[in-house]
Amino acid sequence: MIDGYSASEAIAKTEQKSSEAIDPKNCYCHFWLDVPMDKSGMNPYQALINFNTDKGKQKKLKKTRKDDIVKIQVAAANEDFQNPPMLLYNCSRSAKTFIHSDVEGYGTIRSLIEEGGADGMLGKTGGTKKYFFCQIRKREGVVSVNISTEVPTQSW
Repeated sequence: MIDGYSASEAIAKTEQKSSEAIDPKNCYCHFWLDVPMDKSGMNPYQALINFNTDKGKQKKLKKTRKDDIVKIQVAAANEDFQNPPMLLYNCSRSAKTFIHSDVEGYGTIRSLIEEGGADGMLGKTGGTKKYFFCQIRKREGVVSVNISTEVPTQSW
């Protein structure tokens, strides 16, 4: 919640003012951008670090409409942390956030990743990921993830 609104409510409020509306045939989950992994406030110097150095060889999928593609990764769960936050970011890392289990849409996205996601570096034990079309609204600080359209696995 920011200013008393969930991301979905903020998008609905913004769309009332905006002429660019989301296609109602598609199903979107809305998330705030730049949410830290640790929401306790105990680690004020958190950062997302990009270890990817092979930017020149990235294969781009032809985008439809004004959509972008994001990768959402599920971290490995352990006995202390059964529903770990999921990391969401786009190829250029200009939009990134963590999706926590207390946010609307977490269960839906997590189920889609577990059912049809690609294995991560740790195989089935962690790092499972899936790619989604989305619309990034930097001004509102929201990313709207399209869960109705399949996106092939990307190379980034």
